[in-house]
Amino acid sequence: MKKVVFLIFICGILYFSYISFSDNNIKKLTKIGYSKNQANLIINKVPSKYLEKAINIGYSEKLLDFIDNKNNNLKEFEDFFNNINNNNDKDDDKNHNTNNNNNKFKNKAYYIADNLDRYNKYYNENPGMDLNLIISLVNVNADYKFYTNVVNTDLDKDLLILVNKYNKLPSNYEPKNLVSLGDYGIGKMIDVAKEAFVQMAEDIKKEGLYIKSISSYRSYSSQESIYNRYVKIDGVEITDTYSARPGHSEHQTGLTVDINMVEDEFANTKEAKWLANNAHKYGFILRYPKNKEHITGYSYEPWHFRYVGKEVAKFIYENDITFDEYYAYYLK
Repeated sequence: MKKVVFLIFICGILYFSYISFSDNNIKKLTKIGYSKNQANLIINKVPSKYLEKAINIGYSEKLLDFIDNKNNNLKEFEDFFNNINNNNDKDDDKNHNTNNNNNKFKNKAYYIADNLDRYNKYYNENPGMDLNLIISLVNVNADYKFYTNVVNTDLDKDLLILVNKYNKLPSNYEPKNLVSLGDYGIGKMIDVAKEAFVQMAEDIKKEGLYIKSISSYRSYSSQESIYNRYVKIDGVEITDTYSARPGHSEHQTGLTVDINMVEDEFANTKEAKWLANNAHKYGFILRYPKNKEHITGYSYEPWHFRYVGKEVAKFIYENDITFDEYYAYYLK
């Protein structure tokens, strides 16, 4: 029995070491110009003993041609790296560098090589638009019309699942570990989010301020009723700017809370200002910030906060980005 446990332990260490090794090499390969898909191909096809050589030669079209749809053996890899023609590879690198020089997006923040064609297409359709804005829009799929190219969200992301106008939850999805907010307001949240909200409510109380939940978890059917009611009043186009379609509401995750009042004037209250500057310390982010409507797809909601955990919330707050942008670059 002890031997079996020991073997499982060793296998676990080896597995996580491999994952860390792969992630590190993907970063190295993308840094020298390969797309993520190309980097994964190289890691899967090139034997580990030659990976460092593959990285050291820099971006190489010859290497990609060599491994594409082939099952090369160790001897072939040895010959390839021993006999690679430096002059020819310099030509490859020269061509690649020329392409990079023509790539106006390359050195911008949150650039994703796999999205280059879409960046260029969007730029051609919107000449003169800020390049950083184009990158943000394309990364979060906002180069497509809202509620098109919709996919089922990755539920394995747990506390970091993405729900927006391009990523939806199943109609029967209900989060585990939902608990009542009790004295802290209406509804339920996932237990860890509730604990964080309670701590935040207790700490803001020390400042002479008061927060409570006026809406938290909503089922698919509840959101459907709310959305349809608004559509009868304002029509689909206007409703889509402020209310989520069923399956597209963050409230269904059990990680979201509307605080105090669903009114624009909440932004002018002391509570809202405190939350804007402190919520990240408890793992919450202002999910739909001001002037980010083109990215999130929703009007500014100073009352709507989403739990993502302290580390991610801190990063989003300090870098002034949306969760959509964070997800596209760091989690997708």
